[in-house]
Amino acid sequence: MEIKTFKALKKNLKKDVLGLPELSISLLGEGATQLLTQAIRGYGVECGYNLDVQEADYNQVDLLLMNPDSEVY
Repeated sequence: MEIKTFKALKKNLKKDVLGLPELSISLLGEGATQLLTQAIRGYGVECGYNLDVQEADYNQVDLLLMNPDSEVY
């Protein structure tokens, strides 16, 4: 498996993802996760998936995990 740079993964976000299978995932973190989200979505395109990554807002992880109506579930 070839290791991709962040720059290469970010370029994948400009590719057309229409027609790729869509998957939803949640990313929870106590810090900033925007760059990690971009890398995950770019790697998804690399693997042939259109990833919909749900991120928790800053300092909201506990509230999302405790609320069964949140988008995490």
